Amino acid sequence: MREVRPGVVQVPKPAALVSPSPEGPPEPASPTVSAPATPADALFAAVREAITLLLKTPMKDVEVAAALDLTTAQAKAWLQRLADEGVIEKQKKPAGYIVKQSGLFE
Repeated sequence: MREVRPGVVQVPKPAALVSPSPEGPPEPASPTVSAPATPADALFAAVREAITLLLKTPMKDVEVAAALDLTTAQAKAWLQRLADEGVIEKQKKPAGYIVKQSGLFE
């Protein structure tokens, strides 16, 4: 039995290291779920998630910048990239960006 000490987190050992599996090695992760290729890709994936959550209602670029504690220039660059990818759309009236609604017949 392990000694439990306050403030110390006990991390269980992975099953593969504790006892050998009679079925053989574990299956590799699904190829459809892939990690971002670069740190920049990982960052933008997080940005995409944050911005799509913010833009449930229309927001101006300066509002997005303030909400994410960014410069307006950086927010504009990311918003433009998401608009180019078709994730969000830029509205003229009221001026701002919003998550693109998927159509029923697309």
